[in-house]
Amino acid sequence: VNRALKVNRPKKTEVANSSIHWWKAYVYHDMYDYKKAEESFRTAYQMAKKDNKENLHSIGFDFAQCLYTLKKLDESDAVYREMIADDETDASSMVGLARSLIDRGKHVDALKQLQAAIRVQSDYAEIYRFMLLAYDKLGKKSEAVDAAIEYFETAGNPRETLVSEVSLKHLNYAVANIRAQIKESDKPVVWRAFLCDLFEKAGRWEDALKEYITLENEAGKAPLIYRHKGKCYRNLGMIEAAISELDSAIESGEGWDSLCERGSCYRLAGNFDKAIDDFTAAIEVDPRYAYPYYARGWCWELSGNDQKALEDYNLGIDIDTDYP
Repeated sequence: VNRALKVNRPKKTEVANSSIHWWKAYVYHDMYDYKKAEESFRTAYQMAKKDNKENLHSIGFDFAQCLYTLKKLDESDAVYREMIADDETDASSMVGLARSLIDRGKHVDALKQLQAAIRVQSDYAEIYRFMLLAYDKLGKKSEAVDAAIEYFETAGNPRETLVSEVSLKHLNYAVANIRAQIKESDKPVVWRAFLCDLFEKAGRWEDALKEYITLENEAGKAPLIYRHKGKCYRNLGMIEAAISELDSAIESGEGWDSLCERGSCYRLAGNFDKAIDDFTAAIEVDPRYAYPYYARGWCWELSGNDQKALEDYNLGIDIDTDYP
């Protein structure tokens, strides 16, 4: 990139020098050198005002995001405001300002900014992501869930953990809203799967199991559904049913997770030999994780082989010294 900056002559090429500084900033950004990225973004942004107005907004947005990463909120806000002054319908910059307000603890002001963004671009998912955060900080559980539902519906790849965390704080209200989405949305299977996961996170195993059975009827059988049904049955104390589901999962190609889950079921059933076989198979699939060594060691210990148990416990510690 530095070589390109030396040889580029804008009058002879169609490449603006601001674009090259922009690319240079991305290289630094991908190297996590945000300070140098900031310098290159700043140069690109200032130059683009003259030589690259077509990409000025994109460069400015990336510059402001980098400043935010460096916690330079005042400077970041100044860039967002410049872009809004240039384009009053710039919802992404409005959301950037709202994010800074949330960081400052000004959640009511952030919500006002986000409402303004909705008026210009109501289908922009990031509006609802920060709206749910602001409502959550204010303790407004219903409003937070409403925003979370809207975010999940509009985002192409939503942060499901964030939506779950808010929904679990007002679970019955969230479940009612999700059931409405299952009926009204053009992606009911996605919503059903999310409801299954939410019930699991809440420890409502019977409800989760019922939803997984419904999901299976609606979307067809799948290894992942077998595994989750097995987990639900295990937590309901129905070990034989759990093993049956996990057999199907493993036969269908589900690997490490299903082997560990079935191993746990065999341990609970007192069948330590089969449990050891499953944890050994899980280790063969992926030996990088401490859990199956610990779990297999526990089964050796329960079956009276302390030496084998110690070997596995030590292997687990070697792999992950922080493993509890």
